[in-house]
Amino acid sequence: MRNDSTSLRLASRRLLCVYLTVLSFCLMLFVRPALAQVDQGTITGVVTDSSGKLIPGAKVTLHDVDTGLDLIDKTTGRELTPSLP
Repeated sequence: MRNDSTSLRLASRRLLCVYLTVLSFCLMLFVRPALAQVDQGTITGVVTDSSGKLIPGAKVTLHDVDTGLDLIDKTTGRELTPSLP
């Protein structure tokens, strides 16, 4: 028969194992999606005229309505503004 101190140690050890298991599960569940959050993006596209030809040197303006920031970019006709803040 076990004495009270041995039973208390086993119960404490089990409780610690359950706590650590739940904590590990929560970390695996919530930390991974948080790493995917970024504060930058990319807009890509093609600048063409009505006949479908590329327009090299086209001036493209992006406007952020929240901050009022305008970003002006001259393109080759194929790409727009990598790594937007």
